[in-house]
Parts: sequence; structure tokens; C-alpha cells
Amino acid sequence: MLALLAACAAQRPAPMKEDELSLSLQPQIHAVHHEPQRAFSVQSTGYIVAAVLLPTPLVFLAATADGDELKREFALEDPVSRMKQRLVSSLESRLKLTNMTAVSAPLRDDDIETLKRDFESGLVLDVRTVKWGIDNNRARYSARARLVRLADSSVLWEATCHDLVPGKAGPTRTRAALVANQGELLKSELREAADACADQLAGWVIGK
Repeated sequence: MLALLAACAAQRPAPMKEDELSLSLQPQIHAVHHEPQRAFSVQSTGYIVAAVLLPTPLVFLAATADGDELKREFALEDPVSRMKQRLVSSLESRLKLTNMTAVSAPLRDDDIETLKRDFESGLVLDVRTVKWGIDNNRARYSARARLVRLADSSVLWEATCHDLVPGKAGPTRTRAALVANQGELLKSELREAADACADQLAGWVIGK
């Protein structure tokens, strides 16, 4: 089952249609991100084994508390704003766009009707973190992006980047190594994963 879910998550989305890819012809593209994902996910082989031996709700609560403590102790921030800015910069560079505006403040609601009230016309490129956290003491990140045409409320394109875990194939790492120096490595890997997500999404927008 897990293998099947992983395969589904890794499916490459269909590229945008040629007429829809003419983003440079749009009057305005508003690039927005949504409020940071509060839950910092902690997954590990230890928790998986514990879920077999102990009641699942107890294991879930323990993992949730673990994530909350990491986030609080090391002042971790969801890198969604960074990811959005890198995605915007990549699309502007690769598609020669001059009509894209990055909105700095996060939005609370990704309902299309809300987007229409906020921006009225043009396209909206909106991004939202799906998951951020650690997997066996390595940072992980995943986000969804979509292009919405406000005139007819159409979602022209939507995709979620792979659940990216930098260095996942590397040697086993301890929690102490991950959070040493005030979480320096963890924060660096979160940035790396967010950048990789943005690059993957940008490539998918143009079908590469």
C-alpha cells in the first residue's frame, strides 16, 4: 500500500496547454502563498514500530508533541514563502515574464471565490505547503502549486512536488547531529528541500 501511494505521489502532472502557457500575454499574475503549515511532521522507523506495538493514537500524539517541541525549540519556519519566491524567479527567468507580482503577506484562504475578491482579475499562482518536517532525522518538504484564471474560476494547472528528503539515501543520522548548532543542518535541509520543490514545480509548469 505504501509503495502504491508513493508511486501515485510521484506521478508527473500533465503540462499546461500551449495557449494556457502564454503566461506573458496575461495582464497580471499574482503570486501568493498561504499561511504556514503549523504542524511539523516527525516520521521515523521508531514511530512506525511503536504504532505496531502500541495504540496508534498514543503514537500519533507522541510524534505530534515531538514535532511541536522541535519547531518551538529551534524556531523553525515553514519555508513556503521562500519556495514561492524561488518559483516566481524561475518562471520569470525561463518564460521571460514581466507581469508577475509576488504578494508578500500570506493568505488565510485558498478558496477561489476568495481569490477573486482579493484580486478581481488576471491569474493567481498560489502555493501551499502540504507537509514539512523530518523523516528519520532528515528534513522533508512538499508543496502544492496551481494557476487559477479568475475570469472563469478555472484551475489551469495544479501539481504537488514530490515529498523531497535531501540525502535520504545517505547513512543513518542521529537526532543530535540534525539539531546541532541550534538546528543549523535541519534549517539548511529545509531550505534545500523547498528550493528543490520550487525547481521541480517550475519545470512541470513548462512541461520539462
